[in-house]
Amino acid sequence: MASIISSECIKDGMILHDPVINKNGQVLLGAGKVLSVSFQRILKLWGIATIVIESDDQSNESSKEKITYSVEAIELAKTIVEQKIKWKPYNTFEQELIDIAISIYVKEVA
Repeated sequence: MASIISSECIKDGMILHDPVINKNGQVLLGAGKVLSVSFQRILKLWGIATIVIESDDQSNESSKEKITYSVEAIELAKTIVEQKIKWKPYNTFEQELIDIAISIYVKEVA
């Protein structure tokens, strides 16, 4: 399972499920990277509002801010948003809009 979380909610030991990619398509952090709290600041500087982490059922109980969906649901939501939004984000605010849209659609398709 995978979870979309705010980059401000990163805790030590979390593992990236999807790579972190900037607006130019460059991979900033690869999938499988073990995170620590210090990544909160780094991701904020890079303008990354949300990330997809690996999760299990037990970790869901400890965080009310974390919502868990299947990888397939997340990918389907990303595809839907990409089809509807024909532009690439150029700043943090635009990326946050896209992240919000993905969060909305993942709830609908799950």
